[in-house]
Formats: sequence, structure tokens, C-alpha cells
Amino acid sequence: MLKEKFKDPQSQRMLSVLESSAKRGAEMVKQVLTFARGVEGERVLLQPRHLIKEVAKILGDALPKTIQLRSKLPENLWPLMGDATQCTRCSSISRSTARDAMPEGGIVTLSAENAVIDAATQEQISSEAKPGFYVVISGR
Repeated sequence: MLKEKFKDPQSQRMLSVLESSAKRGAEMVKQVLTFARGVEGERVLLQPRHLIKEVAKILGDALPKTIQLRSKLPENLWPLMGDATQCTRCSSISRSTARDAMPEGGIVTLSAENAVIDAATQEQISSEAKPGFYVVISGR
């Protein structure tokens, strides 16, 4: 309805970005709900350095040239259990988010670090967090 009301090119572009962002958001919610319900693919032992390098390659090939991609990965990352397909699928969401968040360009840094959640940390993070050893992967 808004596209019918606002016909000028700038409004049309903004509405298109809004629509695609809403669709991506809906897809992310769907994936989070799928994960929360326990519907999973095959979980295997993954090396996070290799996984992040693969995601960085996919992102680097797909992002506009105005967005630079950097990685910050320590040598001693612990292996993790996960679904490689879902982890790689996250790169598609990341690409779209980075592209929309930085229309003029910028720098995206993929990083990872080992983290231990103990009883004290659990209280700070969430009561649902389970104590254990984790690899925290982030993009900024």
C-alpha cells in the first residue's frame, strides 16, 4: 500500500529496502524458532577457524567492493559441534545485513574467541545458559 502512496524514486528505494529487510528478519526468526524447537541437521565436529574462513570467502565474493572484510581469529580456537550447513547459511544473512547496514561501504570484522561459562558467568548472561566451553563467533 505504501508503494502505491509514495511514487517518487527515493521513497520506492526506501520501501524496497524496508520490504527486503522485513523478509530477512522473518527468515531469521524462522531459523531461530527452528533451532529453539530442536530441529537440527547433522551435528559434526567443526574447526571454527576453517568455518569462519569459508564464511569470509563467501561473504568477500558476495559483498560490494565498498565493504572490506577482515578476520580476527586466534590460533587456539576450540573445535565445536554444529551443523555446517546452518553455520554457512548464516553467511547469507550476514551478507544481506552488512550490505543494508553500510550502503556507503565500511569494514566488517569476523572474530572468534574461546569462552567458559561457569556458575558466575551464567547468572550474568542468562539463566538458560548452560555451563561449559564455547566458541563465541561475532561480526562487527
